[in-house]
Amino acid sequence: MQTSRPKGSFPREEIVRIVEDLGYECVGIQQTKENDRTVFRIFIDSLGGITIKDCETVSRKVNLMIDTMEEGSFGENLTNYFLEVSSPGVERPLFTLQDYVRFLGKKVHLVLKEEGSLEGILQSVEEESLSLLVEGQEEPRIFSFESIEKGHLVFEFEVKQHAHKPKSDAPKKKKKKKRKP
Repeated sequence: MQTSRPKGSFPREEIVRIVEDLGYECVGIQQTKENDRTVFRIFIDSLGGITIKDCETVSRKVNLMIDTMEEGSFGENLTNYFLEVSSPGVERPLFTLQDYVRFLGKKVHLVLKEEGSLEGILQSVEEESLSLLVEGQEEPRIFSFESIEKGHLVFEFEVKQHAHKPKSDAPKKKKKKKRKP
């Protein structure tokens, strides 16, 4: 497969194109090294949600693309790689500034390059920064997008209160037991 990207670069655009051509949203792509193996994680979504069959479809197409690329196209031998395709889940990872815009007002977890990690409510997103209201603080903190190593939504379990009928003070009527003959 001929590509227009420089030798040794990750085929991000080709993977996004494959995912979108199949009718899914490409939420994000991660490439990491784990135990001397290259791991590609592709997160997909769609309006109706994602099924295992959806993940299998994308996985087959992307595997085919990777397997048919020239050896060394990534700057390394890819005979030992692992591909994961999944939905982003309830704690959806946030990859781009547009992801943060999409989830304004939601609780997020940020891992910062220099300050560790924290959680808070996403207050605003500007050109290259965002503000986060951290629990226990009165003013939002501002972070440059470049200072964020990674981020994801925080799932908050909502407990709904059921309306209960107040107990009556009237005594309950006793049911008469039927005698067996």
